[in-house]
Amino acid sequence: MVRLQFPFEDEEKSIYYLNRILEKDKYNFEALIIKMYLQNFYYGKMDDDFYNLINHEWDSSDKKSVVYYIMSWQFEEDDKKEEYLKKAINEYSCYVWMFKKLGYIYKMKSMYKNAYECYYKALHNVKTTDFPPECAIRKEAFIEEYILGTSISTINYDMLRKDVDIIKSYCQIR
Repeated sequence: MVRLQFPFEDEEKSIYYLNRILEKDKYNFEALIIKMYLQNFYYGKMDDDFYNLINHEWDSSDKKSVVYYIMSWQFEEDDKKEEYLKKAINEYSCYVWMFKKLGYIYKMKSMYKNAYECYYKALHNVKTTDFPPECAIRKEAFIEEYILGTSISTINYDMLRKDVDIIKSYCQIR
């Protein structure tokens, strides 16, 4: 079993375990997105399973949205990130982190009204900040917290609220 909440017990073992799953089912969506997250977060790059993720015809708009979101991670330049974040949001607009990251890009471009709209939508897409103890080993909880943002910790929620207030003051929305 893999511990999937911070602090991770051992990322290399987690990735090894996910690779075993992908050997049996190379299009296991949950295994692919968790593996891509771990690789991107810890190593700054993703392996060839990235291409299995992006080239597969996923059957739902929520999965396609996550794929576009993950594709945005590979770009350093804001314009390409922005393009893929917009695609992700257009595909399915009920997640948190893609709105927050697009809002950040707008903030850096001094497009404060757009930034505020994105941060505001991100905040309102959060479904819960409540985590039962078994969340540390539930893959769904990991995905909801770190990839989608629909269930986030109270600390992350409070930081997001603070970002909304800061951006609101920049664009003088009352």
